[in-house]
Amino acid sequence: MHLVSIIMPCFNSEKFIGESIKSVLAQTYPQWELLICDDNSEDSSKEIIKLFQKTDSRIKLIPNNYSKGAPGARNSCIDEAKGRYIAFLDSDDIWLPEKLSKQITFMLERDISFTYSYYETINEQGIDQGI
Repeated sequence: MHLVSIIMPCFNSEKFIGESIKSVLAQTYPQWELLICDDNSEDSSKEIIKLFQKTDSRIKLIPNNYSKGAPGARNSCIDEAKGRYIAFLDSDDIWLPEKLSKQITFMLERDISFTYSYYETINEQGIDQGI
């Protein structure tokens, strides 16, 4: 199995980041690392990430020394990535459990180096917005 580096920028994401991390932990594809770059959050985002780090060594917190914005935070994670593949997940998004497994299988079977997938838009209560 190939390692997938999951890149997650984070800024003041305490409200949703726990669910985002849980959606990675629920992946049926086990060969991943989750690189979360905190872009100088002023809320409890870092503390939440550190709690998850204690339960799974595949989760890594990468602090920015100064605010770089989401693109800069993604680049900080990419600099640390060790995976054959890179996947992007924002700190307020969630994945279905088979997302990585299906996507990596699809790419390997077809010798494809880049893919993207469908997404659903939900509100804060998890209700499909039909967008």
